[in-house]
Amino acid sequence: MQRHYRTGDQALVREINLSIVLNHLSDTSPLSRARLAEMTGLNKTTVSSLVQELLARRFLREIGREPSGAGRPAIMLELNPHAGCIIGAEIGVDFIAVILTDFRAQILWRRQGDSAHLQDQEAVLARAMELIREALAVGWSTGTPVLGLGLGVPGLVDGASGTIIFAPNLQWHNVPIKEILSRQFPGPIFVENDANAAAWGEHYFGAAQRAKNFIYLHVGVGLGAGIVIDGGLYRATPARSAT
Repeated sequence: MQRHYRTGDQALVREINLSIVLNHLSDTSPLSRARLAEMTGLNKTTVSSLVQELLARRFLREIGREPSGAGRPAIMLELNPHAGCIIGAEIGVDFIAVILTDFRAQILWRRQGDSAHLQDQEAVLARAMELIREALAVGWSTGTPVLGLGLGVPGLVDGASGTIIFAPNLQWHNVPIKEILSRQFPGPIFVENDANAAAWGEHYFGAAQRAKNFIYLHVGVGLGAGIVIDGGLYRATPARSAT
């Protein structure tokens, strides 16, 4: 039987290249267009086009020129912290935490509250949404858009649908939390297991920034692990829990 492989169109390739440019500038700033071309392996014309789009969308900003020896000084680029805000949230076994960051992941606002006294799933989600609305209000007060919400939860998650399949310490089964939150949150929502989210955070911003392969152990009420292999988050295929 002939196999059929999914291919990417030009729009997908461009989105991937835009992401590559942003990731390099997140890791190392400031950079010139020429240096970005060297680091990414993309040709200078492509990098110039990608940078122009990111500047137009306010994800990047130019911060002046740096002498580069002979020739015209290079215009340096960095992530624009005012491009927008991002909300990060965690629903723990006995707490709910929410932060708001700028586009360079600098924390602008944070709240954490006890949830041990909340009696059921509905009350926990209502309290989480209350804190998320507070973060939204702070984000809007900066005059920049709120770009999205990332939520970590202590359980098995179907990332594609944003469903908590099973969270034993919360005693939650098959909760479509992304769908629930999307009724009140206007932006993109990403739901992830808390240990996976923490591993990804360490990979981008913490002790594992230079590590391509590592295991992050999350020890709390329960024990969890996030695994990064070749710079990518390892995901087991979740099985749907029986109700």
